[in-house]
Amino acid sequence: MLVEASYTRDKAELLRRANLRLDRLRFLVRMAKDLKLISIKQYAFASEAIQAVGLEVGGWARSSRAQPQ
Repeated sequence: MLVEASYTRDKAELLRRANLRLDRLRFLVRMAKDLKLISIKQYAFASEAIQAVGLEVGGWARSSRAQPQ
């Protein structure tokens, strides 16, 4: 999806869907921790990685909105 967005002029919908998938992933990782399927250390690692990707997607979305079409 992010690769597709890099080749598209109108990135807004693709970035919105990517953000939605990140939210789902955050939820699933949190559930896995709560159900003790992953350790706290694994949860922390996954959460940091998801957060980093989320910041990238958010920055990309903001910059694409700021650019004239």
